[in-house]
Amino acid sequence: MLTGQPVFTADTPVATVIAHVQKTPDPPSRRSEFQISPALDAVIMDCLAKDPAARPASAAIVSARLAAAMSQEAWTDEGARRWWDRHEPLTRFQAPAAPAI
Repeated sequence: MLTGQPVFTADTPVATVIAHVQKTPDPPSRRSEFQISPALDAVIMDCLAKDPAARPASAAIVSARLAAAMSQEAWTDEGARRWWDRHEPLTRFQAPAAPAI
């Protein structure tokens, strides 16, 4: 959600699953047009750790780390609308029709 794109993409669903298991994701700061702080990058990357023991131990810890990592600049309605316009997912009415068989 932070970057508006999946953590991993691949040519097939199976390849995507394999990427989730085997690959280390790029930090959000490398995949976003917005500036993301190193502290927020660290929280996200810790949550995505392959080893469960390396992930934050509780939602309370994640919440505290997120609060500490948040920028002092608040999102404006205009900024949120621009982001949404750039990243809005296709609805089923906008998605390309399946090819006829």
